[in-house]
Amino acid sequence: NSSDNNISDNDSSDSEDEQHGYLKLSIDQKIELLLNVCNYICSNNTLIRSETSKRPANENRVEQIGFDRFDNSYWYTEDKRLYKTSFGSKMNDWHVICKTKDDWQNIINQFENSISPKDNKLHSALLNILQNKVNAKEEVIDNRSKQRKIGKH
Repeated sequence: NSSDNNISDNDSSDSEDEQHGYLKLSIDQKIELLLNVCNYICSNNTLIRSETSKRPANENRVEQIGFDRFDNSYWYTEDKRLYKTSFGSKMNDWHVICKTKDDWQNIINQFENSISPKDNKLHSALLNILQNKVNAKEEVIDNRSKQRKIGKH
């Protein structure tokens, strides 16, 4: 019986180590693990494969834009969203900070008068994306809406 207790104690200890092992991984290891999980799910799920194959490849990508003076990282997705990641002591947090054109203008205005070189570089990159990608997406969406309205009349 005492050996049985030792086995179960060891099992719970191992289980606890496994549960908290992720928190001990480096950011690179976490990203690699996440990528492998996503690749596995996407390659083995027929619904995901069929839905993503309907979209142009560039719409399934995420692009790192840059960093602000606090070393927060900014990421752009081809569907107009902008994410901000803040790396804390244990995990990184992703927050959607832009969904609309107004959100984009607000975040650009936030960095406009900064004296930080990182903020200035980020401001330029965000402005470029707004002018070349977000505005173009808005036009496509507006044109589709207009065509639907015309088609209903």
